[in-house]
Amino acid sequence: MMTHGLKFDQDKPASYLLAHDVVINDHNPSQDIQFYAARLREWWNLAGTLPALQLDNADYFGAVKILEHGAVKYAARNWESGIHYSRVFRAAMDHYAQRGSLDEGPKGSGLPHRHHFLCCYMFLAAYTARGMHDFDDRPTVGPFYTPAQVRSLLRCYNVGLVVPGFEDITPARAASDRELELRASIEAAAAETDGS
Repeated sequence: MMTHGLKFDQDKPASYLLAHDVVINDHNPSQDIQFYAARLREWWNLAGTLPALQLDNADYFGAVKILEHGAVKYAARNWESGIHYSRVFRAAMDHYAQRGSLDEGPKGSGLPHRHHFLCCYMFLAAYTARGMHDFDDRPTVGPFYTPAQVRSLLRCYNVGLVVPGFEDITPARAASDRELELRASIEAAAAETDGS
């Protein structure tokens, strides 16, 4: 009987569940789990970035097992819709503290805490690499701007206008008289609207 090229993958690891933009399968990774825990603590305190995970086969397929468990318990790739950074960071640090044992208990997966930690790290690395700032609730995080706000700030910078709150940024050139008149008329119209 022909299967029309279908391949049966039932017992194969679901490596497609990994965030391959921040995970690298490396037979001789140059970093260990302590390195990633240190980078995660720095990143939490806004003092660094999260490098991609370089994982040997055991950790790579261990992380896949965690994601397979999550796909059954929740839904495949559900983490990609976003989770507050603080929840993932707390879970990562809890799993890291128990990295030498299995996640046992009534709600545990029965899988190594080490691999849970690696998945949590992967989630946060993917969120930041993908610009998912809506979930960023780290302490002392400053405001993030939407792409439209950034474009507006850049336009003002390029035409010589100073934006309130950004007075310390010197415009690329001086604004022309016409640009200044236009801005004054917009501000006057806004003041009239606010006053009525």
